[in-house]
Amino acid sequence: MRTSCLWIILALSAISARAQAQCAIWDPAFPAASGTNGAVRSLCAFDDGSGPALFAAGGFSMIGGVPADAIARWDGASWTALYSNSGYQDQMQTLTVFDDGTGPALYVGGYFPHISVSYPIVAKWNGGMNWTNLPNLGPIVPAGSRVTALAVFDDGSGPALYAGGVFSTAGGVAALDIARWDGTSWSALGSGLGGPVLALTTFDDGSGPALYAGGSFTTAGGASAAHIARWDGTTWSALGSGMDGDVHALSGFVDGSGPALFAGGAFSTAGGVSAPNAARWNGSSWAAFGAPGSGFSGPVAAALVFDAGNGPELYVGGSFSSAGGVPALGVARWDGGSWSALGGGAPSGVAALCVFDDGSDGDADLYTGPAFASSSLAEWHGCGTTAFCFGDGSGAACPCANSGQAGHGCANSATNAGALLAASGTTRPDALTLTQSGELPSSLSIFLQGSAQLGVALPFGDGLRCIAGTLKRLYAKNASSGTVVAPLPGDPSIRAHSAALGDPIAPGSVRNYQVYYRDPDPAFCPSPQGNGFNVGNALRVVW
Repeated sequence: MRTSCLWIILALSAISARAQAQCAIWDPAFPAASGTNGAVRSLCAFDDGSGPALFAAGGFSMIGGVPADAIARWDGASWTALYSNSGYQDQMQTLTVFDDGTGPALYVGGYFPHISVSYPIVAKWNGGMNWTNLPNLGPIVPAGSRVTALAVFDDGSGPALYAGGVFSTAGGVAALDIARWDGTSWSALGSGLGGPVLALTTFDDGSGPALYAGGSFTTAGGASAAHIARWDGTTWSALGSGMDGDVHALSGFVDGSGPALFAGGAFSTAGGVSAPNAARWNGSSWAAFGAPGSGFSGPVAAALVFDAGNGPELYVGGSFSSAGGVPALGVARWDGGSWSALGGGAPSGVAALCVFDDGSDGDADLYTGPAFASSSLAEWHGCGTTAFCFGDGSGAACPCANSGQAGHGCANSATNAGALLAASGTTRPDALTLTQSGELPSSLSIFLQGSAQLGVALPFGDGLRCIAGTLKRLYAKNASSGTVVAPLPGDPSIRAHSAALGDPIAPGSVRNYQVYYRDPDPAFCPSPQGNGFNVGNALRVVW
């Protein structure tokens, strides 16, 4: 007598495995809507209350055909200006989101001689054309004071906004090139830094979260620190012997070697090790990426971690033509073992990177800001929804040698093709719908969610299962003409239902999905291999 596991959810541990993305591509239409007449130095995603949007700042006065002095908002369809001053091109350098206790807001740093007569260089956007100027960082005379980096860091006393650049006072308080804004007032970070700050990020090297600064400085807290330093909330410390040139980009990331800090810029050595324009810090020493001495052919300006469907990877932008000896024009990707190009790259160079979901294709995409005038922003489509775990013979064998069609699950008693699981809609906001076709006409089907992937597919009834970790049975539905859909109108969304089942899905996290369904034909894939049910391929979704 055949037994059925269809109604049992097993709690299994798993080894994570990556799915190979098939859809990464530059959007050919987006550049036509995003040309600028100046460099875009910073990009930031923010919901101002009217929906998520991408904000761009730089040295332009026109973007996408819209007059916009140095800052503008992209809602997925069109650009709008946030500030206009009769064509004057202000110099906005950096953007970030910070909550000072009154709600999240967009902050911009730079040099704004026309926002007000007092020349503030940090401002808070309140919507529309309305700005609140934070107390000055300066002095204004001699000219040159500006903010070039912003970051949010909690030193143990609560989150605060940190501003780095070129200045000696902040709100009347002595603060050399870096200062802390708690929502009310500025304060210094010890005796500050001895030169311009160009990049800020937070990172935990194993000794606790800290703020890292990179730039053109050679001292931190009065002690030697060549172009990079660490602030733990109390004191500054150097990172080995630092770099022999400027640091422009910082990002924490994790790959097969463990957590590390990426530093990019215009240098040839890090910690005395040959590392042209890019190096990694593991908490105690510097190393190059890949083979010793391998690096970038030109300066690096931006870096961040993005999951385009292959798992979190490090993306780097700048003015280079190769990375690790591999041709890569303006932008490159590190998967933990090697560098690779993103299609034809970014011929105009890249000064800014940001991940943003415009709601058009169900996943977040990578946006690049051009380093030069008369260029365009560009959009690299991520693969937030990626298929894997096929029963087509390309991986593990189906239980009864019942291989299905390419990309489908194992064949069933109704069709040799097998079932195909696909997704449509968006993840943010959650309007994602899962549809599996190719089942038996009215099969009872279970939509299963897992937080991890199995390293090797396992036999599961007449098919293969690859999802594991925290498993949740989301929906039970009957197929109609061999197709089953969930959620249906009136059902809770996937994220809402997952949270109600005890597995909240944070933005940026990954969940995996498979649908298994009744196939009771005793002559098809009989015991002990089969078990009265089958399963389609799996989907990996980045939320």
